[in-house]
Amino acid sequence: MDIDTQHSQTDKDTTAMLDRLFRLPVEVFAHIVAQLTDDDLARLFELEKLVLNRENDGAYTEVRKIALQARFLGKRLVITNGKFPSKHLVGANRQELLPLRVLAYFMHERLVIKPRDITFSLLDFASIETYNYVFEFTRLFLPYVTTFTDNFNFHLVASEHSARNRDTFMALVNAFGFLNVKVKNFSLTFEGKSCACENSFNIGTDYLNQLCIEHLKLNMFDSNWVLDHFMSYSHTSHSGCNGLNSLDLSYNAVDDEKLSLLKLPKTLRSLNLSNNNLTVVSNRNINFTELIYLNKLDLSNNNIISIDVRSEGPSNLLSLNLSCNSITSCSFLHSRYFDNLRYLDVSRNLLTKVSSLPPRIESLSLCGNYLHSLLDNIDGFTFPITLVRLNLSWCKIRRSQDDLHINEVISHLINTENLHNLKFIEIDTIYSPSPKECTR
Repeated sequence: MDIDTQHSQTDKDTTAMLDRLFRLPVEVFAHIVAQLTDDDLARLFELEKLVLNRENDGAYTEVRKIALQARFLGKRLVITNGKFPSKHLVGANRQELLPLRVLAYFMHERLVIKPRDITFSLLDFASIETYNYVFEFTRLFLPYVTTFTDNFNFHLVASEHSARNRDTFMALVNAFGFLNVKVKNFSLTFEGKSCACENSFNIGTDYLNQLCIEHLKLNMFDSNWVLDHFMSYSHTSHSGCNGLNSLDLSYNAVDDEKLSLLKLPKTLRSLNLSNNNLTVVSNRNINFTELIYLNKLDLSNNNIISIDVRSEGPSNLLSLNLSCNSITSCSFLHSRYFDNLRYLDVSRNLLTKVSSLPPRIESLSLCGNYLHSLLDNIDGFTFPITLVRLNLSWCKIRRSQDDLHINEVISHLINTENLHNLKFIEIDTIYSPSPKECTR
């Protein structure tokens, strides 16, 4: 068989294959194509050429369009003005880049994709290039992008304080707010080399309130800006601001006084105040009685020496992180407010004794406290019997008897405290066990 005959036969086979594909319902064919890897899709259907050259070779082009749509089906997509690695995140959270040239092709061909969500990532927020990028995107692409999904995220990074921050932010938020877009995650971070907290990051806090945000993260190293925003937040009449689920205000230099002035949304389920300048936490600076849905509170990496939460009954708080503070006593946990706690982390504090803990705790970390006499002080009521995980590492615990092996220490602790639900324990003593003993 000569070469021309071979080519003729190949063309006939391809035509026959395409004919069979076209007989399938579009949904079935799209499902089959979606099983291919990204590399196989790009190679077999020459997707890069399709987008760049906008080729039209009849029936095969329609097949390639379906393959291009399948390339982004169910993916977590990112639209960005900066550099984006091919594998930004791993596993189920892996994100894929959606270049503007591909988006322009979808618009030109009136194609709709169905990603899992879309993250709009802006780097170097204060630059004129970023402003022009936002202006072009919101004017040309945004209305069409909103037909793809209802799940949007924002990741904005500022590197300096500039008047252009406000212009860029207004252009972005106004465009999304006008289209009534719901925002799953909104993150605004300052990553400059220096930041004078007395100079508020001027972007206009009232504009942020135009968006309906579920999870908000503001890491600005600027308590004044955060304070201004939540004073504005409390007076807004925009209904979309009433659904804030979680709030991250870490790294904002918030102190006790500033915290007392924050008007925290009553809808919060998760609050992160870690890595600030707090020393005292009480009903005076956090209105715990109004945060009736709160189930996760992170106060780690502060300078907290005192906690005083008064409550007439248990709350919905399930998780409390107080690691890396200066707490000397657990007596504050006797408040009924903490009765429903399941997760408690008081590692790396100044505790020397453990008093009675909330009755339903399942995971407890006391790592890095000086609990020298713990084994001598346990009385059967020190730890809750619900414990599943217990971390007592780096506590310099003294063995009650010098000749006890580490396994015997663990057995003594479990039997004395009735910790028969315990599945995981980390413990060391001032007498280093042998390598074999460490294996448990």
